[in-house]
Amino acid sequence: MYGLIIALSIVLCAFIAERIAIKKGLSTNILWGLVFWCVLSGVIGARLYHVVDQWAFYSRNFMAIFTIWNGGLGIIGGLLAGSITALVYLVLKKQNVLVWFDVAVLVIPLGQAVGRLGNLANQELLDVAPKEIIMDLGLLSILWLIMLGTEKLHKKMQPGLLTLIYILGYTLIRTLR
Repeated sequence: MYGLIIALSIVLCAFIAERIAIKKGLSTNILWGLVFWCVLSGVIGARLYHVVDQWAFYSRNFMAIFTIWNGGLGIIGGLLAGSITALVYLVLKKQNVLVWFDVAVLVIPLGQAVGRLGNLANQELLDVAPKEIIMDLGLLSILWLIMLGTEKLHKKMQPGLLTLIYILGYTLIRTLR
């Protein structure tokens, strides 16, 4: 169930990002290449982060590293790998990195919130109090709305501002949890 919810979240966010890119006059070919490479590297990065985080287990069960269908992804690793991949891809394509990162961060909090619903459906958050889950989803939703509002209010804002808001906002959310 979790994998299906994550896949649907990726598709939803990709199509929303496509609409944003079109409104900003950006290439949809660049967008779909970016989505492909970032999703691929993001899954690998998320798995690597989880394996490193749980190294005591994986060092004794080496083959379990490759059984991703048994669970184990870390959002921080996915965001880091996806960001590095996006940076390299956009530089190679001679694109304005900050403009594209601003497009991405307009949909990432939505994807994260839907992903949390996947965690719930997969019963991965049993040791977390329901109010913490609600706070997490609420804070991600608030962050998303702040970013959407900022983007609507300031059509001519400096590229990278939304990315900065996302980084600071998500860091705050992780600190509050």
